[in-house]
Amino acid sequence: MSQKSFDLSVKIPVREDDYIISNSNVNAFSLIGKWPQWDSKILLLYGSESSGKTHLAKIWCKNANAISLSAEDIYTNNFDLSKNHLLDDLEKVCDEPALLHFYNMVKEADSGYLLMTAGNSPSNMKIRLADLRSRLGAVASIGINDPDDEILRQILVKRFASRQLKVDMDVIKYIVSRMERSFLAAEKLVDILDKEALKQKKNITIPFVKTLLEN
Repeated sequence: MSQKSFDLSVKIPVREDDYIISNSNVNAFSLIGKWPQWDSKILLLYGSESSGKTHLAKIWCKNANAISLSAEDIYTNNFDLSKNHLLDDLEKVCDEPALLHFYNMVKEADSGYLLMTAGNSPSNMKIRLADLRSRLGAVASIGINDPDDEILRQILVKRFASRQLKVDMDVIKYIVSRMERSFLAAEKLVDILDKEALKQKKNITIPFVKTLLEN
């Protein structure tokens, strides 16, 4: 079955009640929610780009009053070890010695938590520096699977309802069977369908969705 791709330049929600839980993410959600009662001060959250890990990481960042770091911050030592930090997509940090130095400093500091996200588990990361590979291999980590049909259906139902749109479940199932498997795609698709339905003054039905996806 072909799947329609869209421009996914949509803001990721950060409210905890926007995060929908299913078998694919329940363990990660539970562990993130246990902060600050983590067994370790450093945690790695990994999953594909479509898994929703950035959404979950942003929820933690807000709850922990953490500072979001960029690769440039790591290169320039622009961080305060007394604070909590989020390093989203650590695989974008090309300077492995700088990343190792940052990791060691956080590990040895008296306070401050660090949440890192990555597209791959530590064992599947392409890391050349042996010491860094060893450190990340030993860090506490948890993965998120790609969203399943059930969670995508829940997301669509919730997003349509938030816009006061009544969409039959048969239409929801039709959309899920043909859409890109990601949280961002669901967010964007609801936005597109809402705007097009308003523009064309039509209800969101299977024929309407089919026409939109095929064009």
